[in-house]
Amino acid sequence: MKIYWSNGQVADIELIKNDFVEYWHSIAAPMEAANKRINTWHWHEIPHKDMPDSSDACERERTILQFNDHVDELAEKFDIHFPGKMYYDQPQAFLNKIHHFITHGSFTQKWWDLPNAGIDNMVKAKYNHWRDYNADQDHGTPDLSYEGKDSVEINRIMFEMNCEIHEYEETIITPRKAELLDWGFESKDGDHIIQRWRNTDSSLRMFDVYPIDNNYRKYCTFDTDPDLWLPFSVLGKEYLTCWLDMDNPLPFDITNIDQYAHIGFEWQPNSFSTQVLGHNHFKTYLEDHRVPHEEFIIGKIPLGYCTNKKDLDLDDIMKSSVIKVEM
Repeated sequence: MKIYWSNGQVADIELIKNDFVEYWHSIAAPMEAANKRINTWHWHEIPHKDMPDSSDACERERTILQFNDHVDELAEKFDIHFPGKMYYDQPQAFLNKIHHFITHGSFTQKWWDLPNAGIDNMVKAKYNHWRDYNADQDHGTPDLSYEGKDSVEINRIMFEMNCEIHEYEETIITPRKAELLDWGFESKDGDHIIQRWRNTDSSLRMFDVYPIDNNYRKYCTFDTDPDLWLPFSVLGKEYLTCWLDMDNPLPFDITNIDQYAHIGFEWQPNSFSTQVLGHNHFKTYLEDHRVPHEEFIIGKIPLGYCTNKKDLDLDDIMKSSVIKVEM
């Protein structure tokens, strides 16, 4: 496999030989051939600035207005009353709370929160992600109902709300930045590139998704040698994002591998994510919240290795976009 970058460089990729990568390739290759690749995303896990600026203020204003309009839309169109609206200078803890409302609400289609779920149930779910948990037995009268309503449109609105929360969060400088710098990382170490393909309408933000058998999680790892990874694609948050957001990693919607995934790849030649996930301080954070620090639960799925990495200007690639993938 070869990745052609807009700066003229070409990364040679040796794909890992296993049944998951074969499955991934069987979906990705036809979509690349059909020109279904979308714009390249540039991701910064460690913010490059220390304080929000004027552009962040404008972004906060936009996301607050759009989020609250979507809350009103759910009420007016579907008699679904979301329990909260965004406001100026809202703390990260509030954003974490309403994010859980969205993921729990869209998954259960009955409850905004699952406060009666036991710790044992949540730990068990870490091994199979929601599959065996019966929320009906613990949570009584539902908070909302999809019955007789357009579930696709409801989920589209809630997906937009999810995106607006994350867009607001991009204007927040995580307190974890100082922690990461203390561990020896530089700001640029948190940079990586996400490239996806999709068949859905390009005017919408929602992606088509493909099932991920739970057995594929056996390939999850803390290994720091791979350069290409399955990108984040979860109904909730990845563990690293959860940690950066000062959130609780125990609830059902915190996972690295979901039941479905968007097809793409994450170019991360320094394996920053798995360096953090395998770190002793990260292990302590998980164990303090009763989450097992195991690769099957916490790790990421690698796709391949860059065989000519030593010949590439990696910093320059991080400013580039994917223009072609030779599968």
